[in-house]
Amino acid sequence: MVTEASPPLRVAVIGIVCLSLFAALFARLYYLQVLEPTALEEVRPLPSEEVVRYQAERGRILDRTGTQVLVDSRQSIEVTIDRQAYEAVEDKAGLLGRLARALNEAGVPIKVRDIESRLVDPMYDPFKPVPIAHDVSAELEVELLERSFEFPSVDTSRVWLRTYPNGPVASHLLGYVGAVNEADLGARQASTKPYQPGDEIGRAGVEYMFESDLRGVPEERRILVDLRNEQVGTASVSEPETGDDLVLTIDLALQRQTEQLLAKALAEARQQPKREPEDPDATAPAGSVVVLDVQTGELLAMASFPAYDPAEFVGGISSYRFSELNDPAAHHPLLNRAVQSIYAPGSTFKPVTAYAALRTGLLDPDEEYVDRGFYEIESCQSEGGAGCEFQNAGRAAYGRVDFHRSLVVSSDTYYYRLGEQFWNSQDRFGPTPIQDAARGFGLGTPTGVQLPGESAGLITDPAAKAARHAENPEAFPVGDWFTGDNVNLAIGQGDLAVTPLQLANVYATLANGGRVLAPSVARAVLDHDTGQPTRSFEPRELGRVDLPPEIAELIHKGLAGVVSEDEGTAYEEFAGFPLEAFPVAGKTGTAQVQGKADTALFAAYGPTTNPRYAVVAVLEESGFGADVAVPLVRQVLEGH
Repeated sequence: MVTEASPPLRVAVIGIVCLSLFAALFARLYYLQVLEPTALEEVRPLPSEEVVRYQAERGRILDRTGTQVLVDSRQSIEVTIDRQAYEAVEDKAGLLGRLARALNEAGVPIKVRDIESRLVDPMYDPFKPVPIAHDVSAELEVELLERSFEFPSVDTSRVWLRTYPNGPVASHLLGYVGAVNEADLGARQASTKPYQPGDEIGRAGVEYMFESDLRGVPEERRILVDLRNEQVGTASVSEPETGDDLVLTIDLALQRQTEQLLAKALAEARQQPKREPEDPDATAPAGSVVVLDVQTGELLAMASFPAYDPAEFVGGISSYRFSELNDPAAHHPLLNRAVQSIYAPGSTFKPVTAYAALRTGLLDPDEEYVDRGFYEIESCQSEGGAGCEFQNAGRAAYGRVDFHRSLVVSSDTYYYRLGEQFWNSQDRFGPTPIQDAARGFGLGTPTGVQLPGESAGLITDPAAKAARHAENPEAFPVGDWFTGDNVNLAIGQGDLAVTPLQLANVYATLANGGRVLAPSVARAVLDHDTGQPTRSFEPRELGRVDLPPEIAELIHKGLAGVVSEDEGTAYEEFAGFPLEAFPVAGKTGTAQVQGKADTALFAAYGPTTNPRYAVVAVLEESGFGADVAVPLVRQVLEGH
């Protein structure tokens, strides 16, 4: 007979079994952790390393003296949210509501949905706090930190922002910075100054062109991350390095004055009476002025109107405001008209045609031509003469005109004749002598200035016109080149367009004896800490125009007469100017625009005894060049 064990015995047996099991477990743990610790290390995953970078201060942008600061950086207080800490917050909606109210009460407009969007935006580094608001006050920072129990996961940090001591002055030249995008990150993976989501990068002007110099070396933190992707430590931290400083060629005082004079000239153009009742209204919405050093190619001033304030881009700009700045109805304030807009040069192109005629021997400068106010193409066979007649502005007749007087009074018919003679003498000069001369002066290609988006301009010849027609016959139904095309080209109309900078470079080339220089906006890059140059920019010669002294002298005298002789188209506007001390040569231009008021131009250089400055003004829809562009250039020159 089997008897059942007593309860105390069963408890004792169970206790012995449990004690044995625990003893075995403890023994195994002791063995793994004390006697064989490396065995446990082999199976326990190690933390991985992630690199987190924090932007360094960008270098400054300085004027030509290196003493006037055009763009600087300052530290700003930024409100952030740590996403890892935020995930642990139970009342997320309450937190975001309190934060939005606190920011709005402090004058920082933001909505809860804006904060939510930032928190899920993949463009922000997952291991860095997400920026919610920038440039907040120190008072708000103290409030948030003192009430940290109400704002879990919310913190503040110091970041660098761009600042513009001179406001919108030189905005098109300086440019602005904006947030990097995926394309930027992909294109700059190999950069020695690497980028991460949320960083800023130069978007326009020299901020864009000299990004690699201006950008600092970011602070780099190597953090340890566990399997849950949470930071568990820091492996190393490197110190940030401020970016290099950029010294420009710009004369700050002249730049400011030139911008003011341009805005004033456009305003006055809107008020001037029409020359003829049927003329379109002069709306004068936009324009540009360029001032070049003819001996070095340095840009001393470059104005474009309308302008914008680069400070609007600090910390980000709304899509609505960005659209406004690109709006055609607002005349594209972001557009740098000096290098990105192209215009028919009108009569300012006549010195190029004159050079072609003198250099090839087509023209005898002493031969006189009778200007009747209009020109009829001799070879025109059109029935009834339709399309055969070209006339001077206002059909003005200048009588007997030699080469010198052709420039002084700006006789269109004189140059119409040259255009036809060139076309009728292709066996001697080829089909493109005028175009060849223009290209020799650098037209039809970018000048090479260190600014983004530069236009090449437009020089069309018979081959280019035929190719354009063959490629798109619907848009360009005519592929043949006619005598009338050459006639128009000779006076700077037709299929010809230049940027204001290109035109200024043409006159600089005339002034310096034929050296075609690449305009430069940069003088040097300086080490931010030592102030020593790391790079310098010397004059860059792109080519030479074969400009014999006898030809140069003929053109110089004609252009000087435009200003100094009583028949000159700029004579009245230069009355009282000290021409004896500072002689000036120049050429007025009035380019026709279909259905709109004419574009007014004036190109000049001086002093002619020792040329130093070339100045070009282009005013859109502003009427006759001598009325509005000449006074503007005169006032720019008066400052020097």
